[in-house]
Amino acid sequence: MNRRVDEAITPGAATLCAVIALLFLAPPSGRSPDGLEMLALAREWGGGAPSLSDPWYWPPLWPVLNLVPVLAGGETAVYLLNLLLAGLVAWPLARLAAGACPEARGLARAAAALLWVALPAVREQAAVLDARPLGWLLFALAAERAVAGRWSAALVAALLAPLTRPEGVLAPPIVAAIALWRGQPKVAVLAALALAPGMAWTAHGRAWERFPVAWVGVWRTEDLLALYGPASAPTPYRAWTLASGESPPSTFVLPDPVGLAHGMREVLGYGGLLLAIGGAALVRRPAVLLLGTLPAVLVALSPHSQGQLVTPSNVIFAVLPLLVAGGVAIARFPLAALPVALELGMMAYQQNPPPFFEGTDVTSAMSQWLRAHRTPGERVVCGYSSRSIARDGGLVPEALPSVWEEWSAPPGTLVLLTSVDVRGTDGGRALEILGEGGWTPLTTLSAATESDHWILLLERSEAAVATPATLPPVMPPPVTP
Repeated sequence: MNRRVDEAITPGAATLCAVIALLFLAPPSGRSPDGLEMLALAREWGGGAPSLSDPWYWPPLWPVLNLVPVLAGGETAVYLLNLLLAGLVAWPLARLAAGACPEARGLARAAAALLWVALPAVREQAAVLDARPLGWLLFALAAERAVAGRWSAALVAALLAPLTRPEGVLAPPIVAAIALWRGQPKVAVLAALALAPGMAWTAHGRAWERFPVAWVGVWRTEDLLALYGPASAPTPYRAWTLASGESPPSTFVLPDPVGLAHGMREVLGYGGLLLAIGGAALVRRPAVLLLGTLPAVLVALSPHSQGQLVTPSNVIFAVLPLLVAGGVAIARFPLAALPVALELGMMAYQQNPPPFFEGTDVTSAMSQWLRAHRTPGERVVCGYSSRSIARDGGLVPEALPSVWEEWSAPPGTLVLLTSVDVRGTDGGRALEILGEGGWTPLTTLSAATESDHWILLLERSEAAVATPATLPPVMPPPVTP
């Protein structure tokens, strides 16, 4: 490549092109349940209505970043901010690629940035309203600044990453490993200390998640069924589960190296993986080679590679160094991009945005019905997946009590349940309500799709009735043991 042209492709130019490309190529915004809870928390912190979201459960940085966007421009502003954050990931990638291929810096920068925005999984996840794009950016900045020897910036990014996403806890070990590689033990110690705020926040907010995991394989199945999920209440479904010997849907997330490998293959494709492996042999900087393997090793040892609607959701950050190696391969041998481009083109047609229940037509229709038929500000008891429907409908959501809590709903109590609630951690209480008398169905909406989503609004009757509320079939038929 002409030297002037090569020098003109600066990290800033490559990043600007990446941001513009994402703005044009990204699908419509996806409404994830976790992201909507964090946005509700941001509204509350900005002086809005109280939220059910536990402020200690969610990493705080993304809600804080969205205080102004969510209040000024709503979800559209948050969507555009996420695309900007995802596009900015091209900056550290371009700098890493240029340092790894000094003889063709500009082309390496452009190739790494282009590979990033070309990946269908990246575009789809960037459009989802949650904290992942900010997590990608902080993780990439921590790694790039460490490779460049800019330790202060690397440590700041490593400190903030765990306060953005749970998998951000892997950023400080990356910085520490590079520091040790470069003979900087003091920096490695500081990187280890950077884990403390994020781990303290996570331990405070998510400690309950570790409780049932410790007893898997130790407690009897009957005891585990009482802890969580649709079989936690003494309903016919629980009896059917015990009689059939089938396990209820699990909410546990455990390390899964096979899931990680599958997710990385879904993100990069076979051609992208081969390109990254070939590029690794051409990389000039050992620290970049270390980056190419360490994230994957760390995530394989941690519970971040499963438990999502689509496999790549939590593992995209682990492929960032591989994109740098791929950019180096393209810079040295431009024709290597052709088979990758063909495969990426086919992947773009094969993959679909994550199918979040919160973004379906049936949830929108129920919110519209609530606005038209219920009093604004009215309180309604909701499962986890019902909260955003109530908020969009102008109602105030209250938490559905678990089966561990005593609860006697007075007459007139409204309860909003969905097919997702029944299958999740709220399932025990939801099935208990649906199976007892005393509840009057006010309206039911369902979607004629494969997922068979439905939403049901119930009201506690003045007098108990003998028949349970009717609902679409969502569980196997109960069998008496």
